[in-house]
Amino acid sequence: MAETTDTPQDTHDKATQENVLPRRGLTLLGTMINDEAPIALLRVRPGDIRRVSPGDQVGTALVIAIEPGIVHLARGGASQRLSMPQG
Repeated sequence: MAETTDTPQDTHDKATQENVLPRRGLTLLGTMINDEAPIALLRVRPGDIRRVSPGDQVGTALVIAIEPGIVHLARGGASQRLSMPQG
């Protein structure tokens, strides 16, 4: 059975509006953890949302792991933890 994270209503509302979420960088919109493979929805730039799993390349970052509400990335030898924006 899949475990999903609840996207805060404020984040959900902002995800579909222009010029509300940060214009640069990745924005985590949600995660789903299941028995097969965890997935995350990332807004990579305005108007472009990608579904990713561990091992996927997103720009110059590599998705290392996904857990409820968090995506772990590696970029240029450094690690980054991406979490959903809060209202």
